[in-house]
Amino acid sequence: MRRHVLLLGNNEFKETRTEQPNRVGFFNSGLAFGNEEVLLRMRTSWRLWYALLAAVLILPLVVFGTGATTTRAEDAPANAAFKAIVERTDLPVALGSAKRSWLWGPGGFKTDQGEPYADSPGGKRLVQYYDKARLEINNPTSGGVTSGLLAKELMTGQLQQGDTKFETRGPSSISVAGDIDDVLSPSYADLGLLFDRPAFTVSTVITTFIRPDGTQAGLSSLSQYNVTAVEYAAGSKHTIANVFKDFLNSSGPVFVNNATTQAKIFDSSLFTTGLPLTEPYWTRAKIGGKVQDVLVQGFERRVMTYTPGNPEGFKVETGNVGRHYVEWRFNTQEFQLLGINDFHGRLLPEVSGGVARGGAAYIAPVINKLRDSNPNTLLIGAGDGVGATQLQSALLQDEPSITVFNKLKFDVSSVGNHEFDKGLTEAYRITRGGKNPVRGNDWAGANYPYVVANLEDKQTGKPPFDPYVILNRGGVKVAVIGAVTKDLPTLVSPTGIASLNVLDEATAVNKYIPEVKQKGAQIIVVAIHEGGTPTLADGQEKVTGRIVDIAAALDPAVDVVISGHTHQEYVAYMSGKLVTQSGFYTRNVTSLRLRLDPTTKKIVSKRAVNVPVINSLIKPDPEIDAVVQQAVKDVAPVANQKISTTATEITRDITPGGETPMGNLIADAQRDALKTDFSFMNPGGVRANQPAGDITYGSLFTIQPFGNILVKIDMTGDQIYRLLEQQWKDPNRIRILHISGLSYTWDNAKPFNSKIVEVRGGDGKPLDKNKIYSAVTNNFLQAGGDGFTVFTEIKTVIGGPIDIDAFIDYIKKQPQPLVVKAPGDRITRLN
Repeated sequence: MRRHVLLLGNNEFKETRTEQPNRVGFFNSGLAFGNEEVLLRMRTSWRLWYALLAAVLILPLVVFGTGATTTRAEDAPANAAFKAIVERTDLPVALGSAKRSWLWGPGGFKTDQGEPYADSPGGKRLVQYYDKARLEINNPTSGGVTSGLLAKELMTGQLQQGDTKFETRGPSSISVAGDIDDVLSPSYADLGLLFDRPAFTVSTVITTFIRPDGTQAGLSSLSQYNVTAVEYAAGSKHTIANVFKDFLNSSGPVFVNNATTQAKIFDSSLFTTGLPLTEPYWTRAKIGGKVQDVLVQGFERRVMTYTPGNPEGFKVETGNVGRHYVEWRFNTQEFQLLGINDFHGRLLPEVSGGVARGGAAYIAPVINKLRDSNPNTLLIGAGDGVGATQLQSALLQDEPSITVFNKLKFDVSSVGNHEFDKGLTEAYRITRGGKNPVRGNDWAGANYPYVVANLEDKQTGKPPFDPYVILNRGGVKVAVIGAVTKDLPTLVSPTGIASLNVLDEATAVNKYIPEVKQKGAQIIVVAIHEGGTPTLADGQEKVTGRIVDIAAALDPAVDVVISGHTHQEYVAYMSGKLVTQSGFYTRNVTSLRLRLDPTTKKIVSKRAVNVPVINSLIKPDPEIDAVVQQAVKDVAPVANQKISTTATEITRDITPGGETPMGNLIADAQRDALKTDFSFMNPGGVRANQPAGDITYGSLFTIQPFGNILVKIDMTGDQIYRLLEQQWKDPNRIRILHISGLSYTWDNAKPFNSKIVEVRGGDGKPLDKNKIYSAVTNNFLQAGGDGFTVFTEIKTVIGGPIDIDAFIDYIKKQPQPLVVKAPGDRITRLN
């Protein structure tokens, strides 16, 4: 595979060729496919072409999976019709009157090859490949030559073998812009997701940028390049960037009638590029190691890029689609893994930034389109599919969520911490089937396996679920090994998993690597419910957190890590592994694209993109929507009960000290329920904002979905000081408790175990460390959840109501509309 990029060496730009990787983040849309062909009449000049081409400077070509090759005279096409077309723009290069060939590249390869094409005589067409294109004759008797819809086939994954005959191969993950080490540059597969985006208005200055998470942003800084959308042709579905149209209309040296003359370089833009399939979008890619703004647009026959930072004559590129196509068609097999994490029973859509995102019926078409685009696809979950769910799933014991997963045709999932919210027994029931403990119905369970390698039964030493599965797609064996965060005992009620030991994630996974390799696994995937946090600096994404250390400790045989737990979106390489996370709920689907050697099945390259679920662009899946609507109907009598109203949204926005309006409200409700001095609420138990308007049982349940039991305890002042210090026990996951009835000051500059400056009671006076105070918390924290082990010292515990009931009762007692005081007077941060 080759592409012209510009490397700065000795203060001069030099034209080189390099392989490139992928870019995350392009909108999902339909994968359409058409067949527009433009015929050119044959010309002659065979002898002159052959003689001149023999004198051309030999240029190195970089090809995936092979060493350097050279262009030789004998590589020239034997077909006169092909020669006549190629010589028009390539002979001026050979004669030294033009710098480069924009249409074909330095030379041809795979000469006069017959390829299957159902509608051609004898079922074959004659083709000739060049770096930047392919020439083909489907019917020699018609005398017509076409340049082939190569880019469209690469973007859709549909290999055309007849006018209406296609073979699904999977879209190509070969990059169309950027250096080989740039994991964020766009691929053909990424552009294929943009086909149905609406056209820009003609004359609009193009400032639309595709962000790494796949969403669009209008960046005003891009207006400096003054690139505008112009009409491509009457009736065209898409506009074209003015820089591309100017390029296609440009003049230069061409060889016509046995002589070099100045004329329009491209006889026909339709023959050169075909119709535009996407709008032009800005992205960022590394060119010669330097991050630059790059405009990318997909056409039927080529992908064009515009890099304003390049010198004149090298700003517009037409790309080496011929080389890329041969690599995709003959030299590699495309394999796809789809990853989803932290679904959390989000059956219904949610609004983020004013945009409706996700929901079971909307994520289904995205998954189905991606799966349909490549027959070699596996759908893998990374835990927390259930637990902390919406009311429509939770009140039905999360059975609707598993029903959705069954219809989505999951192949395998790791367990997450929330699968154990109600203990191991319920985790077995929801995944394997059994009697519903609330409604009494028989439940069949999941149609796919759950895996985890780092849990073991204390009595038998065996994992409670299979540690791995080996799946087969397209003749490729894929091992998926599961793992859950080793913090599991602090994230769920310890009593619910008392029979289990939790092991180090990487150590446990590595134990099974020899076993899966012995069973013939050719790809090894780790689906782990643990993750990290991304940051973006200088156009480059960096991930920090526990997943980085885990990836480094994993056996080098691991190819891919599909992570979760931290509710983040990222695609990164860590210690040679491709590591991804799709975010949370149903906002994205991760598409991991692996290119394999078709003979050895070894991975040639691996790339990934988070495909966003933007509901306005998607028609919901009717079968899954029926499941969702039935769940909505079943819980409606409870969910729609009006509790109160609020004029303004009550949020989880955090102050510098660590307070939130919603957290304060819940802590107040719990202290009121058990009439205690103080209240402590875990931050992870607050799952949503309350929108302005009606406050219903359903909205409150979405905020507090766990059904924990409130407990009344007695604590000394010293225990409260030590409890508050434990908020910083894990520097990677600071957990600031929501509090009521007390206030305190902490110093960010102090080390762990000395951060608390002073704790004050409701009267504003410092707590007496020897005095006993009454407090309320929930059974999750009381058992040591979230690492707050001070609670386990308490011997006297008095049970109270379920947390959601206390929350509802408290809100009913408040004046309507409910007003929540702005936070900031309970927790004060220094430094």
